Amino acid sequence: MSEEMDIIKVKNEVYGEYEELLMERDAVRKESFLWKQEYTRVFGERILQIFEKKISCIKKKKTIAFCQVAKNRGETVD
Repeated sequence: MSEEMDIIKVKNEVYGEYEELLMERDAVRKESFLWKQEYTRVFGERILQIFEKKISCIKKKKTIAFCQVAKNRGETVD
């Protein structure tokens, strides 16, 4: 019977540590969410501008490739 009591005590001790770790995890998640919001608020417009520039660059690369293919076939390019 005393062995069962020892197991219960050990489980309870570990459970307390588990609870603490869960609380710490939740606090870190909340803090990271707040930092992500702040980052987006500060840099969101810049990120959007960079993304739009990347799209523009891809369009230009595709246009150049299309023109090069047409030129290689001997076609005139507008």
